[in-house]
Amino acid sequence: MFASMTEPRSNQYRVRHRTWPALAIALLLAACLDALAQTAVGTLSQVDGTPRVTRGPQTLPAAQGMAIDLLDKLTTGAAATLTVTFDDNSAVQLSENSVLVIDQHLVSPRKTQVSLMGGRLIALVSKGLRASSSGFVVQTPNAFLAVRGTRFKVKYADSSAVFNGPSTEVAVMEGTVSAANRSAPNQTVDVPEGYETVILGTEPPQEPGPIGLAGMGSGRGKGYPGAGPGAAAPAPPPPPPPLPPPPS
Repeated sequence: MFASMTEPRSNQYRVRHRTWPALAIALLLAACLDALAQTAVGTLSQVDGTPRVTRGPQTLPAAQGMAIDLLDKLTTGAAATLTVTFDDNSAVQLSENSVLVIDQHLVSPRKTQVSLMGGRLIALVSKGLRASSSGFVVQTPNAFLAVRGTRFKVKYADSSAVFNGPSTEVAVMEGTVSAANRSAPNQTVDVPEGYETVILGTEPPQEPGPIGLAGMGSGRGKGYPGAGPGAAAPAPPPPPPPLPPPPS
């Protein structure tokens, strides 16, 4: 009688013993798949020319509709551009001869960070999700740009006609961007809509000036002291007219 009573318990234990490892493996696989899915941060919504995507040891040709993963490096050459649209509909348009790395993308709290290593970009930040905080950051080798706005341009050059060293320029079309040098991240300057600033070397950002007076807005390189990277140096003033000959 004892045997008949204990046998079902033993079978029940063996069934449970077999079920728990299978369940644990299934949960682990689901977690791994979820983690892999979270590395995708957006897609290439526009591609012109022959840009490239470097993912780990691989370099792939960029194609419209291609998924973009965390830590991807996007490179455009001459006559090549692309646009990355993130899963919250924010977008970064990368101009020709530019390099961008996707550093961070979190859903909650909402935060995205990208690194512009060279060239130009235009960022279109989703206002409803990010306008209330600095949840979108563009960094260059010498600058941090924390966004509290919706549309702005960034340009980075290792050296330019007006500064022999790293220089970053930001022009804000909508909203506000908080700019700082990476060597002094607490010395921030807010750049309002319609204004731009430059960050030269290890110096703090220049006082903002109206868009179009520095290099990014016009390319003429004239105006306020922080003429932007890539802007042509202003021409020297003309020499004074010659003095009239002394009376004889």
